[in-house]
Amino acid sequence: MFHLLLVWLFLIVRSLFLHTYHVTFLLGNINLNPKDVSVTAASVSVIGGTVVFGGTNFYGNVAEMSVIGVFHGGHATISDSCFVNNKGVRSGSVLISAGSVLEEQNNFGFNNTNLNGACGDVFLAESCSSDNNCIGSCSSFDAPISVCRVTDAPFGLQPEGPPAGASAQPSPSPVETDCFSDWKDLSRAIASSNEAGRTFVICPSAVLDASAYPDASLTPIVLRSDDMLIQCGLDGLNSNNCTITGGVAHFRISGSPKGVKLSGLTMRGAKLVSVFAAGDTDAVTIFSNCVWE
Repeated sequence: MFHLLLVWLFLIVRSLFLHTYHVTFLLGNINLNPKDVSVTAASVSVIGGTVVFGGTNFYGNVAEMSVIGVFHGGHATISDSCFVNNKGVRSGSVLISAGSVLEEQNNFGFNNTNLNGACGDVFLAESCSSDNNCIGSCSSFDAPISVCRVTDAPFGLQPEGPPAGASAQPSPSPVETDCFSDWKDLSRAIASSNEAGRTFVICPSAVLDASAYPDASLTPIVLRSDDMLIQCGLDGLNSNNCTITGGVAHFRISGSPKGVKLSGLTMRGAKLVSVFAAGDTDAVTIFSNCVWE
């Protein structure tokens, strides 16, 4: 069942990217560092709608396309974020397809690589004459290392200090009396009460293993409602050490919800894509203080 689901998801996403949006995976053998996270498409794949990344970090991800991929008129806003040691085929970190929009400011990039050439940080596609021949432009992140949080210390890089207003040694939130420490429980709770404005808190220091529940009714978790919040601890900070790991995918955002927010989560080890978001131009998803590694 797990293998059939993996093949099914791969064929759907491959069809979307290869044929509809003329972006090539260029599938082949990729030598991976055991510490790297490898995904088939992108850590975050966006089809239409708007995604907002603030204070978000991508470390050591390996993707056959890019770490963030935005397609079909999607809009990405990225600020105060950190991209280190990411590897992709089309772009090491961010791929923006023709017709999609990127707004970015104050982001740091270091040693992001494209396995087929340049564009380790950002590739802005202008047109594609075929599935494997896109014309576009490259740009680099130019913010100082200080935008990365001190507690991250990415791959030996030492920030000059915490971002403005941040604490150098944040304290974890107290353990919740009503929080989730198991993937199945979180998935079932969201599925049974997928209503607007709900908040779901993951317990500090919890590790939620999606690979333990390969059933399609549990993985990925589907988010459909407006203003839904999934956060780590009471304050939604990454220093509370909430980790989501494994599985084919972690979250699927569908139905064009507005104001969906994931805060303070660390996500790793998804086999296909960590977050797949699809929606119309009014859909908005926000990632705050999250880490993909």
